[in-house]
Amino acid sequence: MISLTIGPLNLTTAQVQTLQLQILTDMTTIVDYVLAQRPKIQILLSFYDYPNCVDTIGGLFGMQCNDLLNDMGTPSVTELNTAAVAFENIYAQIATTNPKVFHVSHTGLMQAFFGFPSQGIPPGQIMPPGDLTKPSPVEAMRDFGVTRDCFHFSPDGYNFLIQNTFDGYYFDRYNALYINGFE
Repeated sequence: MISLTIGPLNLTTAQVQTLQLQILTDMTTIVDYVLAQRPKIQILLSFYDYPNCVDTIGGLFGMQCNDLLNDMGTPSVTELNTAAVAFENIYAQIATTNPKVFHVSHTGLMQAFFGFPSQGIPPGQIMPPGDLTKPSPVEAMRDFGVTRDCFHFSPDGYNFLIQNTFDGYYFDRYNALYINGFE
């Protein structure tokens, strides 16, 4: 169970659970609606990896990330990552209750692929779901030349995210079709 600070609100565990349940209900409604329209399709729930609100909040262009962090109530890296994992786990439940819905997690992916070179942590040393006390590495974040984005990844970061999606969903699905024959 977690508590979460968002903006001027300090949400209790009960309030966080209510928020999670409402989002889960809304997502389930959307999934059910889509499947009612197109019952033969499959839905892939693929969320995101940890932000970096540590190395991205300085300078002129970092003001947006700093403002965003302040709007969230300035949670620590651990609080932000713990909340992200808790919310993702709630929504991933849809995939466990509906055979037409699949989930691929990306948490800790950037830590695994980029490591933290400035801290002497090479790529591959931290494996998903990663270290909750660390953000995504600054090297994984989109580069504006004078600062980095706190949420969006670099082209290499997105390539790793896409590869993880392929490995976590498409590879197994289409490999099974190849082995069993297309029907």
